[in-house]
Formats: sequence, structure tokens, C-alpha cells
Amino acid sequence: MSARAGQDWDFQETLSPESYINHLKLESYDQHPATMNECCTTGFLWNGTPAGRIDKLLDKPAYIAGDNSKRAILLVHDVFGWSLNNTRLLADHYAKEVGATVYLPDFFEGWSAKEGDAEMEVKDGKVTMITNPDVDWAGFFAKNGPDVRTPEVIACARKLGEDYEFVGAVGFCWGGAVGFKLASEDNAGLLDCVTTAHPGKPSEEDVRNLSIPVQIIAPEFDPTFDQESKDLCLREIPKLGIEFVYNYFPGDVHGFCTKADMSSEKQKRSLERAKNAVVYWFLTHTA
Repeated sequence: MSARAGQDWDFQETLSPESYINHLKLESYDQHPATMNECCTTGFLWNGTPAGRIDKLLDKPAYIAGDNSKRAILLVHDVFGWSLNNTRLLADHYAKEVGATVYLPDFFEGWSAKEGDAEMEVKDGKVTMITNPDVDWAGFFAKNGPDVRTPEVIACARKLGEDYEFVGAVGFCWGGAVGFKLASEDNAGLLDCVTTAHPGKPSEEDVRNLSIPVQIIAPEFDPTFDQESKDLCLREIPKLGIEFVYNYFPGDVHGFCTKADMSSEKQKRSLERAKNAVVYWFLTHTA
């Protein structure tokens, strides 16, 4: 069973697919304001050593966890890139708990943001992103913006579709923005379902073109998936006739799914809830 409040949760406990199907209950958590005032590229590394292997998906280096021959999950990373320990540990959990092979390719050609390159400051109920002026963010997005890299992500998903019966995707931040595009009607048949977590800001077209089951993980404080984006999704997606789950995390901040501070009970419990939601979403579409 998953860790309960008051226990150390070192990301080494797992839930079997059977226990999710029979017993999983997503819980209601404390709704007090966030205790951290920075994230995105300031989160600490979780305990644990990734158990997967390094190989390739098409021409891209990829961290791969699990060895299921029928189910695959494409994990699309955030600005920390494919080598972040936290993200690889999540891949391990998805592989074990869903019963899938998880692929985490490098979509930035080795580049990744470093700790301190961006911070989230929450003050008086508002969140502000503070970025490192020494980082060429304009150059980064010119080369790696979601619109630029999405064709490469689509190619990876298509390759998985050739080799597996089920293919789902989960994306965080930058990868969450790409997740909207993967789920588009323009890419019908590419994936079975998608989870997008604290994503980059989607366009109205991104939202209105969704055509497969979509789950959104939305923290309260998010300068990219802001209230306008939240309202857009909640207004438009129910009109599309697709399965849609919206998981709201009061008091949490952009980036918490991959950068939660495990010394904070609030953040630890939110991380667990988010991880469980992703696992359960995949299981409900593979059962």
C-alpha cells in the first residue's frame, strides 16, 4: 500500500496494478497554503537510485524502465531534461505500478536547466516566476519550444505505437504543453490517453482539438497554467465528448510533481496523490 502521513516515503514503495484496481482511493488532502516559495528549477533531488537502463528511442538517448511487451508510456520531461533523478524515479514507479515499459527520451539534445535558473515566488496569493538572467531563455525556446520539438515527440510516440498494444503519455511543464498537442485530433490514433501536469500554457486551439482521454494535474499557483488556462480547459473540454479528469491541488505550486520537497508533509502527500492519479489513469485505460 502507499505511504500514509507520518511515514517516510522514499519513493521505493510501490502499488501493484491489482491493488489499484481493487483498493485505490484518491484522498482529500490539507488545503493550507504552500509552504515552499520556489520550485520549477530549485527542487531538491529525491532519495533513491533509478533502476532503469539507458538505450535509444529512434535516434534519441532514452531512460527506459520496465520490460512489459504490451504497454508503453512516453514520459515527456520538463526543462530539467531527461537526466533529472526525480523524473527517472517517477518512470520507475509508473513502470512497476502500471505494468508498462516507460520511455523517457532526451528532447533537448543534452541541455537541461540547472538548480536556481528559475524560481517561483508565492506572495499574497499570487505566483511570480523569477528567472536567471544569465540563461538565454529566448534562445532555448527558439530551439526547443513545444512547437519546435513536438514533431520529434510525435515520431517517438508513433514508434511506440508500432511496437506496443497500448501507448499512453505523461508530460510535465514543457512536456505538459506537448501533451496537449499529442492528444490533438490532428494526431488521432497516436495515443490511448494522456496526462498533462502543471503544463505550459495551452492555446485555445490546443484545448479545442483534444480528441482522446485527457487528465490534467493543476496546482493552485502556476504562472504558466494560470487561471485563464484553467478556466479555458474547464469550459471547453467537457464539450468535446472525451473522457476528462481535472485534478486540482490547492496550495501547491508549478513543478511540484517532479520537484516536491519531501521534507514537507504537504508536498510529499501532494506528490503521492499526483503519482497515484497518473498510475490510475493509465490503469483505467489498459484494463
